[in-house]
Amino acid sequence: MLPALSRCPSFRRDGDESARMQTGSLAHAMLERLLKTGGAPDADFADLAMDDRAAVEWAFGKIIELTPTTRLIEHRLSVQLDFEEVTFGTADVIAGPIGDAPVRVVDYKHGHPGHPYDEQLMAYALGAMDLYGSTSAECTILYGSARQMQAWRVTMADCERMLRDVLASAQNPAPRPCEFCDWCASALTCPALSGEVVRVAAEYAQPAPFDLATYHASEITQPE
Repeated sequence: MLPALSRCPSFRRDGDESARMQTGSLAHAMLERLLKTGGAPDADFADLAMDDRAAVEWAFGKIIELTPTTRLIEHRLSVQLDFEEVTFGTADVIAGPIGDAPVRVVDYKHGHPGHPYDEQLMAYALGAMDLYGSTSAECTILYGSARQMQAWRVTMADCERMLRDVLASAQNPAPRPCEFCDWCASALTCPALSGEVVRVAAEYAQPAPFDLATYHASEITQPE
């Protein structure tokens, strides 16, 4: 939710779970099972299509490759500023720092790249850095269906600055159109979206009114 709020402070998640979201939840459950036990009985995930299961297995292999040592799975993180918790989240995977390598936070997304998740990962990274006493972290997003990985390094200062910006933006909750409008419960009544429609419509020239009294048959250009 943090990425959506960073773009529109008025965002409210739609409570209805679509088929896409249900598939994503089941894929996450399968990945958690694989990470905790190394096996995922087919009977428990029979509702997942073969392609979906293959996506999860790809992510499982990537996580083992990226975090070869002890890892935390589905770990609740407290995200703090000035020693006070401002939010929290559950990271899919956290691996502690090894030597000079930073702590790594891995999050699984079952679909394709599209919606931005930088703020979510940076919030997790801030919590993970506090957990391990680190000053930098590696954020990694795995997009299962696309078989793509996005990774970038952040510092504690980067993450704190992002979080302060989001909190400051929330003080002025004026709605703004963004990539998450299709997930928002207010989309159908949002003044920012309706205003955008009116603005676009105003750019189109209105046709001159039809006046039958001054009309002549010679004006027909498309007789069919």
